[in-house]
Amino acid sequence: MASPEEAWEALFVRLGALRTAWPTRAWTYDRRFKCVTCALTKADEAQDMAAVAAVLPATWNASTLAEAPPDVKTAVGACGGLRAGQSVSWSGGASADATAEAPAPAAFGLWWPWGDEVTISLRIGLHAVDQPEVRYRRLRGAFGIV
Repeated sequence: MASPEEAWEALFVRLGALRTAWPTRAWTYDRRFKCVTCALTKADEAQDMAAVAAVLPATWNASTLAEAPPDVKTAVGACGGLRAGQSVSWSGGASADATAEAPAPAAFGLWWPWGDEVTISLRIGLHAVDQPEVRYRRLRGAFGIV
């Protein structure tokens, strides 16, 4: 089993791969949710969702969130929940492992379409952050935010 540091490193490598595969849109940092965020258009939705799924493969929407592991529900709840049309994608440790002493490092992506039927926000955040200053700085750096 990987150490927590190895798990974080592997997670940041995957997030870096997402940033590399992502179109050239700028990322910003949403301090309210402690997430990196990017606005995209509906025209690019299929391509962008495929890039997200390659790194954050598990997905739930507002209708299926009740079936998600507890860590996923906790992360989504901390960001205000999901409404119709929104989804969460997830990659991380065994959140369903009841024997674990602490939650495993994980990343999530919140897919939030706007009401204008054109724009979508993708927010990517971290779960089970053990060293906030270190981990959030690394998240921002992975997406080119200084």
